[in-house]
Amino acid sequence: MDSDRDEYEATQEQPRPLRQLVRVMMPPTRNGWEDDHVYFVLVTETSEPNSYSDMIEADNHGKWITAIEQEMESLDRNQI
Repeated sequence: MDSDRDEYEATQEQPRPLRQLVRVMMPPTRNGWEDDHVYFVLVTETSEPNSYSDMIEADNHGKWITAIEQEMESLDRNQI
């Protein structure tokens, strides 16, 4: 009877241990610059005013006021 049991156990498929998946983490590639870590910033001086008070004090404040009025009319027309 022991031989039958040994034979039975030998023919039974043993459960395989679960394999742990290994995920390789890679940084995302952006703009094709994955190897280049140098970034450039363009700093320019503009003649645009930074605030409403700067705009009023500017030499060309009439053009800015006209631009503001046109923008307000566009927003009103488009119901924004």
